[in-house]
This record gives sequence, structure tokens and C-alpha cells, in this order.
Amino acid sequence: MRTITVVTATRAEYGLLRPVVQKIAASDVLDLQLVVTGAHLCPRLGETVHEIEADGLPIAARLPIFTDNADEPVAKTIARTMEIFDNYFAAHRPDAVLLRASWMYDLPGYELPIRGNLPLNLLRAALHGTSVTFSANDCRGVTYVRQVIANLALALSLPGGVYNFGSSNTENMVHTAQQ
Repeated sequence: MRTITVVTATRAEYGLLRPVVQKIAASDVLDLQLVVTGAHLCPRLGETVHEIEADGLPIAARLPIFTDNADEPVAKTIARTMEIFDNYFAAHRPDAVLLRASWMYDLPGYELPIRGNLPLNLLRAALHGTSVTFSANDCRGVTYVRQVIANLALALSLPGGVYNFGSSNTENMVHTAQQ
């Protein structure tokens, strides 16, 4: 049996991962480790873990990363998250990890909304004469699709470990959009 850890942190991405998680759970050759974190475990962000429980999927671990302090600096949350996940993966050593990372350049498809794609949102606003709004709490790095594609083969050849890919950005989406 190969162990596949699936990490889910939000209702939106769980909805996208659900069919894959269900197939892994039903597999005779794969062992599912479902790790629930983020907004799923945070009361102030909806505590959506109950939706996963209602699906009857076995939750291997609940890794809370948020505190009760909504004003906590993002850097502290990221540092805590890295430590929590480093400890989890050091103890459990799955054969593969599946997670959906949100990127600035989300590509539209299947009639899904274009949430974080700054250029496409600006274009849509210009074409329709509407305004664009961004969350000041969204601190995504600007990741160039070509950069991701160019480095994908290299990334896949890396030994096991925790890797953070993407272009760094110290600004929030409001400031990025203003530039």
C-alpha cells in the first residue's frame, strides 16, 4: 500500500479535492491520510470540518494553524504552519502529498470564478466598466506561469522535503493591484 496524504484547508478547495479523496479512500492499493487544517478548524472562519465529517471520510489528523487573534501577523501564522507540518510529515512519512495551492494566476475553466487572477480580473473590470476589489489580507506572491512550468521538472526530481515555490511578495493584493 502506498500512503497518500491529502491536505485540505478550505471549503472551496475541499470541494475540488473531494472526488479525488473519495477515490483514494475507496482504493485497494492506496492508503488515505486526510489532513484537515486552516479554515476547516477555525471557528471564526466557518469551522467547515463538519462537512468533511458528514462525507464519512476518515480524518487522519487535525492540524490547527490559526489562533483566536484575527490580527496576528501573517509571518507568525506561516512560521507556525511550517513547524506543524514539518513535525507531522517527519512523523508520518507518506509516499506522496496532494494539496491544492492557490496561485495569483488561477486559470479560468469549467465556468469557475477567477478569484486570484489579477490580470484577468483587471481585464474583466475594464471590459465591463466595473471596479475590482481585493482583500488587504491576501498576501499571495506573484507567480509567473512560465516560471512554474520551466521549473516543474526540476521540482519533481527533488528528494523528499518541504519546498516553497513561487515568487516572493511582501505586499498585499491591494498594494499589488495599485501598482
